[in-house]
Amino acid sequence: MAKTQADPFIGTTVAGRFLIEERLGEGGMSVVYRARQEHVERPVAVKVLRPDRAQDEAASAQFLREARAVSQLTSPHTVTLIDVGTLEAGGWFLVMELLEGRTLRSLLDDGPIATDRAVRIADQIALALGEAHQRGIVHRDLKPLNVFLAHTPGHAQTVKVLDFGLATLSKDLSEASVGGTPRYMAPEAIAGNAVGARADVYALGLLLYEMLTGRHPFEGLRGDGLLDAHLSTPPPPLPATAALSPPLRQLIEQCLAKHPRLRPRDGAEFRERLRRAQGLPDDMPDESDVDRSLRETSPGHDTRATLPSTLSLAHLRARLQPERRGRMRWGAAAAAIAAGLWLWQRTSDPPLVAQPFVPPPPSLLDTSELPSEASSPSAAPREPAVDVLFHTIPDGAILRIDGHERGRTPQSISLPKGRVAKVELMLPGHVSRTLDLLPTENTRIRHVFVVAGTKPDPVNAKVDRYLD
Repeated sequence: MAKTQADPFIGTTVAGRFLIEERLGEGGMSVVYRARQEHVERPVAVKVLRPDRAQDEAASAQFLREARAVSQLTSPHTVTLIDVGTLEAGGWFLVMELLEGRTLRSLLDDGPIATDRAVRIADQIALALGEAHQRGIVHRDLKPLNVFLAHTPGHAQTVKVLDFGLATLSKDLSEASVGGTPRYMAPEAIAGNAVGARADVYALGLLLYEMLTGRHPFEGLRGDGLLDAHLSTPPPPLPATAALSPPLRQLIEQCLAKHPRLRPRDGAEFRERLRRAQGLPDDMPDESDVDRSLRETSPGHDTRATLPSTLSLAHLRARLQPERRGRMRWGAAAAAIAAGLWLWQRTSDPPLVAQPFVPPPPSLLDTSELPSEASSPSAAPREPAVDVLFHTIPDGAILRIDGHERGRTPQSISLPKGRVAKVELMLPGHVSRTLDLLPTENTRIRHVFVVAGTKPDPVNAKVDRYLD
């Protein structure tokens, strides 16, 4: 087959056996083609780096990251990788199964999805994530464009999770990194902190919320406003008119918790709770056809780019450079984000006066994951008392109050109102923090630890203050 003027790549053969037939879509980094695997006559999808990105090391690394991640996964709800290699002209290619159907984004454009159908879709997404999380792989860019409702004539429709290009492998999970689509990024990802399976659970909670309501919880927000909402604004409650069971409502609220420790730990736990909330059997996947009425399909993957919609830590840091300091003033940040006290004062500073904060309802706490409070002082707090939520980054810090160990962060402690308490926060390998706290109202205390022996980065300090 001769090359075409429209796309010289069409008509060529990749790796000596994949004949390129048709362009299916193009993104900021890659192009996806329909191809035919010769000898076996199997239709496949071939994803190649754009010519202008062929020598881009970061783009090549993303390609290889996707290949490594998907090659480890066998779930029928994860797109199947067939081959990977380099092109003669330079750059990488991936060969994947060719899917016929539509993306979840396309389905959401039609409006809200019935509860049973939305639950089945979320259940199959969770199956794919559950296997990935078990193997130490975090997707990091779960969104409607990366969920494909694949249809094969005569068979039930199957949900497929696509695009593991931003996936983090287990050996990299301890490193702080930012990537993904801001509309579906977890707060810890926006903050540039280490991202784990719970970031995918946050995105899955957003997808389920959007499927049930037809709207993203922060619909209409863009840029800074969207980031601020992810970091500090509770999502609007699910409509009372929606036919949702209380356990399902609670599960969605837990998935959208700002602190990752308050969410289900991974895709498997999410799926277990989802099926329990809906009264589904726990011992088998629900392979029901999520949309038997759907027969109008569009070929191939929806390949709108991931990269143009992603946010890097450099972008966030750029927003916080000195020319924008007016926006970052502590008073404005505290008012906008309803933060508690900032703990950067020295030990000798005067007692801190707590600011108002409404603690999360007990129903949102995942008590199986949160550390239990250690033994308290024998003397009961004087009345009246206030609740103080101690939150650190990283969490798991030892908390001592007036010389008594009170467990590990995150931890909510009841303290006598108006009486100064000596607070100590300790985390191995990090600089400890000691302060005098004068609690006057329910509040949150947040502290970002600094690794021992390192000098604070003034830009990071402003990022941390903005995110508080």
